[in-house]
Amino acid sequence: MTHRAMVVRVALVAVVLIAILLDIFGGTRWYSVSDLWRPSTKLVGEVIWKIRVPRALAAAMTGMLLALAGLLLQTVSHNPLADPSIIGVNAGANLAMIVGELLGISLTILNAFWLSLVGALLAFVVVIGLSMSGHGFNPLRLLLGGTIFSGFISSISYAVSFITNMTQQFRVLLVGGFSGANYQQVLLLGIVVIIVLGGAVMFQTELTLLGLDSKTSVGLGVSFKRLMIVAVVLWC
Repeated sequence: MTHRAMVVRVALVAVVLIAILLDIFGGTRWYSVSDLWRPSTKLVGEVIWKIRVPRALAAAMTGMLLALAGLLLQTVSHNPLADPSIIGVNAGANLAMIVGELLGISLTILNAFWLSLVGALLAFVVVIGLSMSGHGFNPLRLLLGGTIFSGFISSISYAVSFITNMTQQFRVLLVGGFSGANYQQVLLLGIVVIIVLGGAVMFQTELTLLGLDSKTSVGLGVSFKRLMIVAVVLWC
């Protein structure tokens, strides 16, 4: 690692830490660092520890997961502009939650997690199928097929939400937010971060080789199908 790369990484980590601190202590009312350990009033302590801290941690870990998913996708697709939203993952997760709510499934944190995961996996399996050709995996077809399929799934989601008068609920699911974040959600996100980062580190060499075309990867001894399964799970 070069000196410049090290400086950039340290600076980025510092920016993230500053953003987390600003999220905790800043807002409509600013608090001091001492309020974190010895809050001046009980209300101040509840605002910091029950609202701002879990919100900041949830936002930071969600951003970390999205960044990692984007990095994996950009590596495989050979496109620095690729992100999970253009390959149907987000659209599939949203549609799964809408269908779940229509079926009467309570969208608790765990139910929403599993519905989103199943919807994202199913959508991505379809996109992967569209991206395969007679010559193996085609990154360009992945992006084009994913963009088309994502738009198709999003159209279905909008249509279903409009017909069933769920437009407001769908807007909340689509946009998202961290205003209601709690420690249960933070714990779940922490588990996902550990699993995803562990998988990425464990297969970092193979995933780097996956950035090459499928034939070259196989020629270097990489199990293309196994790594694609790993990449799909990490993306979703």
